[in-house]
Amino acid sequence: MRRCLFNLYKVSLIMTIIIGPGCGSDDWNDDTGPTVVRTEPEEGATGVRLTAPVKITFDEELSSNTLTPKVILMAGSTPGSISYDAAYSVLTIFPPDPPLDPGTKVDLVIKSSITDVHGHKLVVRNKNGVYVPGDFHLDYTLTSDVEPPVLLSTSPKEGSRDIALTTPFEAVFSEDLDPASLGKGAIGAVSGDKPVPTILQYFGSTDEQEAGVDLFPIDAWPAKADIKVTISGNVSDTAGNKMGKDQVIVFSTAGD
Repeated sequence: MRRCLFNLYKVSLIMTIIIGPGCGSDDWNDDTGPTVVRTEPEEGATGVRLTAPVKITFDEELSSNTLTPKVILMAGSTPGSISYDAAYSVLTIFPPDPPLDPGTKVDLVIKSSITDVHGHKLVVRNKNGVYVPGDFHLDYTLTSDVEPPVLLSTSPKEGSRDIALTTPFEAVFSEDLDPASLGKGAIGAVSGDKPVPTILQYFGSTDEQEAGVDLFPIDAWPAKADIKVTISGNVSDTAGNKMGKDQVIVFSTAGD
């Protein structure tokens, strides 16, 4: 008898969940405004690149009609442009052009006039932990680093001769590099007009060494050949400062 009562209760509970108001229904009455759930950079971040976009993620879809640069301020300035990904509700805010000064303490403001698709205005959490309509603020500090990375040395050096065919090429820089700037085409080698297949490894700076890269030939450097290594001027440091000019190093290899 107890088992029957239990099963009856279980069925009743499941039915209540399925037919309860709003669950899985398009008629759900959303009476809460959108709120920010994630930011990039985070609140209080320092050393943010001057040209880095800001990404704001919301808990629900926004009305694109209310998203204009005029509802956003970056240190009192209107952003260069904005874009919105409705699928993930991510608002990307691009800095002004020209960018703000290095070291600027940025107060990013998103005005409460932006709404969700139901017309509810932006809400923020107040000091009492209650969500109320209001402007959203994000504070962060831009980097003071405006110096580009400098190529300090290479091994082999420019003009070196009789280099062993399996010797890696190493380049040492004045500061840490942005690994994202070391993608395809950033550093490559050719022999004559033919690219030499290589593998690139980056190592950051430590107390014992400077930052740099090693370029390994996948098989070996061609024998008795001139090898030209080009480091793109687009290689940048972690602050986004680019080298600005291609660096070319030529060395020659030994025989087999």
